[in-house]
Amino acid sequence: MNLKYLLTVQTVAKLASFQLAAVQLNYAQSTITFQVHQVERELGATLFVRNGRKVQLTVAGQAALPLIERLLQDSEALTAAAHPDALSGPLVIGVPETLLTYKLQPVLRAFKQRAPQVTLSLRVLNCYDLYAQMVAGTLDIALHYNVRDYPAGYQVTTLAEYPISVVAAPELAATIDLITPHQTQAIGQIENDRRAQYQEFFTAYLAANGIHLAPAMELWSLETVKQSVASGLGLAVLPTFCVANELTSGALSAVPTKMTTKTLTAMMSVRRPTPAATLFAQLVQQHLQAEA
Repeated sequence: MNLKYLLTVQTVAKLASFQLAAVQLNYAQSTITFQVHQVERELGATLFVRNGRKVQLTVAGQAALPLIERLLQDSEALTAAAHPDALSGPLVIGVPETLLTYKLQPVLRAFKQRAPQVTLSLRVLNCYDLYAQMVAGTLDIALHYNVRDYPAGYQVTTLAEYPISVVAAPELAATIDLITPHQTQAIGQIENDRRAQYQEFFTAYLAANGIHLAPAMELWSLETVKQSVASGLGLAVLPTFCVANELTSGALSAVPTKMTTKTLTAMMSVRRPTPAATLFAQLVQQHLQAEA
């Protein structure tokens, strides 16, 4: 069975779209369709059905996908075993937006310089989803805040502790009271991810102290969140490194709280220590731990 065709099936399943799979794999959409049909012919089963503008796995497809992924992983492992020192092949990294945007850019630049033949794929997800994908075996490396402990057998490294800050536009920050318990504030939050750990810390603090805010606005972009907060649309809680420049310039001001949990623990988990994964992990440790 053609491994390239199996990769196509995996990509279509991940993106729920023949068209998006064609873009990601740099194929014509007709090629994607042909390759999927070839796999279906060999298996004697239909793997996908259309659901509106998307496609979804059939029962047979759901059963086949884990085996397809295992075959692709075994193929990668065989290639790595045949070339133990080679810096090539795919490397799938999972990371939250905060760390990717503000901490990993120097790491990515150094890695691409030293391993230009590695096909690097970055998945930007919530920390809980990153943990789940790592345990499911779909990521090679996961960097995230420590939301759960990994089972035995994972190579896990603690990287750094990062403080969090509640911020608002300066003129607004002076009017916000997040210390007096059992009261209501007219201002609302601007969130980039309601399931983010720093958001959970802040939500728990508000609930414990009976502090009520106006309804939140959710924007899935850190830069948009910061611009919206700076324009006075609301307050936000973020890792301090995300807003360090704005706090220094005066574009944003910190809002005092009595939160007892004020730090995030960044950690890294490596599934298989291939040469590429090992190099990437080393660069992450050198950069992030040197900053701490």
